[in-house]
Amino acid sequence: MYDVESSELGHATRTDSSAKRVNMLVVCQARSWPLDTYLQLEHPLQKRIREIVATLAELMPKDMPATVDGCSLPTYVLSATFTARLFACLAPPQSAPQVENTGLTTV
Repeated sequence: MYDVESSELGHATRTDSSAKRVNMLVVCQARSWPLDTYLQLEHPLQKRIREIVATLAELMPKDMPATVDGCSLPTYVLSATFTARLFACLAPPQSAPQVENTGLTTV
């Protein structure tokens, strides 16, 4: 089990990014992906997140420039149009492209 409190990420448990980090680590653990490199763009988790966001925004992953947010998490630069497409997937979620749609239906 990954111990967030004793890691270099311990500070993240006291910020609004802690839920994102914990969820990312849970997915990594469930899929037997490395836990210590989950923030790197080359990590399987980050690749999958990029694929899902690209699919929902109707883009190619290579067309989404990557950057790092204020909490060291990878994020992607999207225009307002593509961001609107992502939000449109939330209501109604059943109209969203099929990409691990379970989370979308429970929002």
